[in-house]
Amino acid sequence: MAKTKVLVQMTYLNNIGGIETALETLVRTFKDEDITVLVNARADGAQEQIKRLERYCKVIFDNEYQTVYEADVALLFTPIMQSVPLDNIKARKIYQFVHSDIKGLMRHPQWQSFTWKPDARISKVIAVSETTQKGLKEALGVDSVVVPNIFEPRELPTTFLFISRATMEKGLDKALELAKRFDEAGKDYVLLIASLVDPYGSYWPPIRNNPRIIYLGASIHNPIFYRCADYVIQMSTSESYCYTIREAMAQGCAVIGSKIPEIEKVVKDGVNGYLLNDDLSNLDIDKIFNEVPKPNGYKEKLSPEWQKVLKGEL
Repeated sequence: MAKTKVLVQMTYLNNIGGIETALETLVRTFKDEDITVLVNARADGAQEQIKRLERYCKVIFDNEYQTVYEADVALLFTPIMQSVPLDNIKARKIYQFVHSDIKGLMRHPQWQSFTWKPDARISKVIAVSETTQKGLKEALGVDSVVVPNIFEPRELPTTFLFISRATMEKGLDKALELAKRFDEAGKDYVLLIASLVDPYGSYWPPIRNNPRIIYLGASIHNPIFYRCADYVIQMSTSESYCYTIREAMAQGCAVIGSKIPEIEKVVKDGVNGYLLNDDLSNLDIDKIFNEVPKPNGYKEKLSPEWQKVLKGEL
């Protein structure tokens, strides 16, 4: 039996947004169905959203809408505040989805005069929640059917954190090289850069041009990101002590460290992190992604020498 051909139309994709999440969840949940997403070519600015969709369905770009797209069922995800190319969509059933609390929006000055009635070609208006349904009826007099949004938790990417100064001995170059290797291996990851990076220096272009690298800047509050990361990257060429690796493991975050004495004292390969050669010759990408160590905290005893220091008795 032939599958129902479904066309999902979305005029504009944002880099982030609830409708974009609803769309990705829809195609991921029904990845075995015959679903095509039609977007305006302006969506080229949301490349990461497009890549997510293309894992599960076909994506078509059309900026001019000179083609007529035929399907058994068409789902219009474009907000009702924007135009939809209905002349170019032919389907047995056309459903207009509404993802907004229209009544709530109309409390804001820019929406107070908003009006909308469904086009005669729309078979049903679908509200993604009872709040949406109620708001449509009370604000615009439009009837709708509730079909709740799909919530299916996503598998989040493996997250790496660089939280040191961006000076040459701290190994930011190695962190960026690791990101490059992960890209080449097709891995799902995010690299957080919690550091102050010179926007005119050599480190900046690979940070700016890789959408999987998130630049956070420098702040004394950045240690909160240990809780967000699977690994902290500390590929230093030298360290006298290194708070970063200790703070990371205290928060249950594993370490990818260089083979230097101060890191080797704390990081045990395969137990609470991985130790890499300076040239990355022993890098095992699959192991890093598939066997993430889980440090069970980290503590050190206070040296009794400190009492002597503070009393001037040393």
